[in-house]
Amino acid sequence: MKNQINTTNTYPQLCELPLDKLLPRGYYNSFLNDRELYPLAKSISQLGILEPITVRPCGECFEIVCGARRARAARLAGMRTIPCQISYLSDPGAFAALLSSFLHFTPPDCFTTAELIGRFCTEFRCTEQKAAVLLGLPRYIISEKLDLLRLTKEQRREMSAGGLDERHAYIILGQPVTERQHLIEISVEKQFSPEELNRYIIKTAEEEKKLRSYRRRARALSDRHLFFNTIEKAVKIMRLAGVDISTERLSRDGFTEYIIRLPEK
Repeated sequence: MKNQINTTNTYPQLCELPLDKLLPRGYYNSFLNDRELYPLAKSISQLGILEPITVRPCGECFEIVCGARRARAARLAGMRTIPCQISYLSDPGAFAALLSSFLHFTPPDCFTTAELIGRFCTEFRCTEQKAAVLLGLPRYIISEKLDLLRLTKEQRREMSAGGLDERHAYIILGQPVTERQHLIEISVEKQFSPEELNRYIIKTAEEEKKLRSYRRRARALSDRHLFFNTIEKAVKIMRLAGVDISTERLSRDGFTEYIIRLPEK
């Protein structure tokens, strides 16, 4: 049975709570990595917790609203209790507080933020405008973050692991869907900055334009009669210009040979 959130003010506002009584929110806990928390754990072992984490009553335990990194690092540092600020937030309020702490204080990578905002809007049926009000952000920022979700989950994971940020993402999102995976791979491989990625796209487009032009010409010249007519017109122009030019066309062994003879001088 799911633990019920206690919304009645029956606990002191600030107190020390056992770490084994604290429950991290599942959707955030999956983003935490113990190895990344070792420096924070070392700092906590020397200085302690400088700022209480925020929790809310949840059955006989407490659910962490803000401060999951500090709580997990404190556990790694060997602490048994941690100072907590007890709050009585609703589910949407707790999620909004978590996202606010991400966006305003210790933001994760842009793709994690986008996923959490997307989950918030879906889970609580929030419009972009309402999410912006709850998170204290302009609506266009919410819209931009949600726009990142047009990349697939695998693409977002690959970009995050490869050190690409939202500036890369917006450039890539401006390209056709069929080209995005290649752009991600080449950006990670070459460690392109956003400016270098943009130059690569422009250069590639120019080269593709030239290639399409060559292909059009090749298709036109693939017509034997058109090809020979083109050569004969060029020969005629040279003769009119006074060049002593001769031609010979031979067909043998399934091939056509067209021989043009020009004087060396």
